[in-house]
Order: sequence, then structure tokens, then C-alpha cells
Amino acid sequence: MNKKVMALAVAGAFATPAVALAQASNVQIYGTAYVEYSYGHQGLKSTAGNGDLVNADVLQTPGSAIGFKGEEALGGGLSVWFQCESTAEFRGGGTQNTADVKFTASAGISLPTIVSFSKAAQNSGIFCGRNSAVGMKGSLGNIFIGNWDAPIKANSGGVRIVSETGAWGTQPMLFGGSSSFMDQAAGTTFSRRQNSTINYISPVWNGVQLSGIVSTVGAQIGATTNATTGKARMWGAGANYTNGPLLLTVNYERHNNFNTLAQPTTNSTADTNVSSTDWAWDIGGAYQFGPVRAGVLYTKQYWDQAQFGDASVSAWNIAGDWKITGPHEVLASYTKANSTSGNYAPLTGGGVTTIGVRTFNGGVGNTGGSMWTIEYQYWFSKRTRGSLGYTEVRNDAMARYNIGGYTSPAGGASQNAWISSLKTTF
Repeated sequence: MNKKVMALAVAGAFATPAVALAQASNVQIYGTAYVEYSYGHQGLKSTAGNGDLVNADVLQTPGSAIGFKGEEALGGGLSVWFQCESTAEFRGGGTQNTADVKFTASAGISLPTIVSFSKAAQNSGIFCGRNSAVGMKGSLGNIFIGNWDAPIKANSGGVRIVSETGAWGTQPMLFGGSSSFMDQAAGTTFSRRQNSTINYISPVWNGVQLSGIVSTVGAQIGATTNATTGKARMWGAGANYTNGPLLLTVNYERHNNFNTLAQPTTNSTADTNVSSTDWAWDIGGAYQFGPVRAGVLYTKQYWDQAQFGDASVSAWNIAGDWKITGPHEVLASYTKANSTSGNYAPLTGGGVTTIGVRTFNGGVGNTGGSMWTIEYQYWFSKRTRGSLGYTEVRNDAMARYNIGGYTSPAGGASQNAWISSLKTTF
């Protein structure tokens, strides 16, 4: 059914004025329905003496969404637009795994860790929790405010090729994860959909398109003048260059006063009143060779907390997509996260800690990991496809990377899973 007709039909079910509004503003309904089933071997549990984690089958729906959007021409090449996109959870409430989140937190949600954020956000059923904004665009570009993907997240997909989340997902190893956050949340994650932001996307000039994002600090309006970290802010910038079969991208993101490496001490409370600077950049490219598309991506991330030290990590990915013939397609990728470095080490836990998916140990090493995937896809139509494949994560002796949706194993343990999926768009 035509999207515009669908929108008018939905609006007509409520009131005649709504139909008129839909006609005037060209409202459309759209969405993605995706379900993924995997069966995985999780490996050794991190708690000593408790044996292997159970082999588990997991249902996930990362990327499933329903939204509506509209645009009104104002004349002179200028238009105003809006978009409201929400997660579509097909499994029912309360069953989502903590690793495959695609939600936005509101001011009422406490965010002490990624896990608590995930559970709270999933149970809240937030409306417009995915890319949602209102803005104006014209010959000078597109400026808008809302909850939106930062350039690293938005642009890396063009060269990463394979999925970012779910059991296929490479983003945890590349960028620490991928989800929606407020300021001061999940400082190890640089593939972010950021709340409460001002955004700009330029027109395309000779194949080059620029983008930028900056968050507001409204969530910290109660901070006092001596609370340095009460004014956490993120900003990012990116550039894409497209020329026929070639795509190049470079992006940067900075987190001010997220205090990712902060830790409690017995003699001081100053760890909540010191400045911190976290940043990341990536560079990548993709090229279309007939039916084969190949991509490569490299990223570097750095954290610096004035009181407790600094840490960094780099990672890279190489991937390919081969449209064999007719409805048949094969995707494959290899991702490598190097060991974390820097002088940051926690005061407890033997100088080793895991923040998000990263393990920090003062640069001792053995904190890297690798992941490879292969996926066969069969396209039933231009909008619908099914897939079957395999993924495996291997950890260095002190690393605890996991397959998306599964529990982080003990340091050095490996995980693997067989995966099938079905996806349709409308």
C-alpha cells in the first residue's frame, strides 16, 4: 500500500481534521520489522568455580522500528520537516537483552551503568526514542534538533557493511556498543544516538557532505558552579566523500566531563569534581567492484580522567558484500580490537576492570579480541529477505567481549553462535 495512503487511512480512523493535516504536511508511515534467532555457546562464566555458561537460544529484534514523518514546503526552496521513530518490540515487554538496545533515556531514568540504562529504557516503551527531530532545510543545508545519530554512528555503516547490533553486531568491538544515550552515560560507547542535540547536515558539494552534532546540558541544570562534571557535553563532526563506486568517510567525536574512568576512593570525593576528556575518530572507505562491495574501517578511542589517568584503544574492520546472482547474497566480515593501553588501572579488582565491554588494566595487555561473521541472505523481494550464518568471538586472556545479546564470559573465553533472521521494510 502507498505510504501516503496508509498515513491518510490511519489519520482518518481518529478524526477528519487529522486527515486534513496529513494531506497538508505530506505525512508518511514507515518502518522495519526484523527478528533474529540465534543459538550460541557462551563459554566460561566469569565467577570462579561456576563452570560454563549455558548454551542458549536468543531472540532479538535490533533495528525494528515504526515511525512517521512529514514535510511542508515554505517557498523559496525552504521546508520544515519532522520525524518520530520508535522501537517496535515484537517479542513483548520485558524480554529484551541488555546488549541489543535501541532506546532513548528520559530525564527520569537513572544511568549509573549501561546495563541499568538498558533495562530501564526497555521497560519504559519510549515514544520517538529512535531518530526523531524537527528541523528546516534548504539550499544551505539541514538544521534540526532532537534525538539523532552522531556522525560516527551515521557514517560508519556505509563502510562497515555488516550489522551494527544483535548477534551479527560489530559495533561493541569497534566502538564499545551502539545505542541512545543522555550526556554522561556510557562513556566507552562512541557509536551513539544522542539525546537533546542540535544537528547540521550540509548539501553535497562536489561529492563532499559535512555533518555536525552538539548536545545540550539541560539534564544538568541543577549543577552548582563548582561541579565541573555537572556540565557534561558531547559533540561530533563528520565528512563523507562519494564519487561513483567510491565512498570515503572520516569522523570525530568528543565527550567532555563524562568521567568514564572515575572511581571511588576512601580518602577523597574529588573524583566527581574533576574534568575529563574522551574522544574518538574513525576513517574508512568502501568500493563497489561489480557485484562485490568491499569496505574497511579503523577507529581510535581515548579517555582521560584528570585524577585517575588515561586509557586508549584502537580497532578495525574489513568486510565484503557479494551479490552473487538473482536473490542470493553473501556478507562476511572480520573485526579486531587491540589491547587497551594507558596508565589507568582501578584501585580494586587487582587493577583490572571492565567498563562497558572494554577491559582496562593499566596497559598490561591481553585485553583485545576478534570477531568474524559470515551471512547468506536470500531476497524474497526488494523489501524482504531471510538469512542464515555464523559468528565467533575470540578473546585475549583478560578480555571479555561477547556476541550481542549474550552474557560476557570470563576473560579469555570464546563464544560462537548460529544465526537466522527475517527482515522486511514498509
